[in-house]
Amino acid sequence: MSLYGAPGSQSKQSPIPLSQSSIHALATELALARTRPRQFRTRPSQKPLSNRGVAARAARDEASRPTSRDLGGDPDEQEWVRSRKKLIVKAGVYERLRKGGGGDGVEEDGLVDFNRKWVEEGEPEFCTSSSSSDEEEGGEMVEHTDDLGRTRRISSKALARMLRREARAGQGAQDQQIPPSQAHHHLAAQPAPESISYGPRIQTGAFQTANFSSVPTSDMLATAMSIEKEGVDEVHYDAGSEVRTKGVGFYRFSKDEDDRKREFQELEEERRRTERERGEMAKKKRKRKLDLERRKEEVRNKRRGKVGGTWLEGFIGELEEGKAPGADK
Repeated sequence: MSLYGAPGSQSKQSPIPLSQSSIHALATELALARTRPRQFRTRPSQKPLSNRGVAARAARDEASRPTSRDLGGDPDEQEWVRSRKKLIVKAGVYERLRKGGGGDGVEEDGLVDFNRKWVEEGEPEFCTSSSSSDEEEGGEMVEHTDDLGRTRRISSKALARMLRREARAGQGAQDQQIPPSQAHHHLAAQPAPESISYGPRIQTGAFQTANFSSVPTSDMLATAMSIEKEGVDEVHYDAGSEVRTKGVGFYRFSKDEDDRKREFQELEEERRRTERERGEMAKKKRKRKLDLERRKEEVRNKRRGKVGGTWLEGFIGELEEGKAPGADK
């Protein structure tokens, strides 16, 4: 019967047999289950990307970026490609110099005469077909003798460029605008100046000025110095010309001489009054200190007298008490 009178279930649960081996096996399974990593099911994130165009731009950048296959595959080959580009640019610069271009004054100021060098050593191998065709058009070889007496065979086009260069250099020398590479030739061609003095000599001209026709005497110098002193006005410090913070107690004097003297007199009187008041205050301070010391001494004397009187009374009382028992005997 159950608690409320209902009939109980007829089926009875059969007991589960537990042995030592089964308990050990169950404990082993639990330990293995704890050490086994958990497998979670991955779900796509519901949050949208912060910037939807980032992936597309990154893909375009990767597509437009040159790869190692485009440049040759190895870092050494990439370096070779960059070096080749630099050499091509340098060859173009030399080609412009050879043709007479490259900017104003580049050909005149250059340290290398490419026309003379290439005529003596031969045309370089990096010349393009256009340059060779230009030489072939004006390729008639002529003999030319330079200023140093050297005779050589050059093309008519190179000779024309050389003559134009010399004409420009001559025009620049007339305008006192000599290139640095030809400045020493221009200086060597000028005559030596006549105003330079060589050797020991007396410089009498150093004492002749606009005011004195001869060597000045002491009286003349004194007169000139007095005249200069009278003509020079006094210059004072102007505090308004500087924009800066002035210190404590800064006094700005007037530019007028009369007002300036009056301000100096007022400051002098103020200084004397301050010194007089400081002296009086020092006297009062010394007097107060002396009074304090005198009062301290009086207090000490009174204290010593009071202590001495008390001790004397106690001593006399002890003597009287000591004499009283002897008197009874």
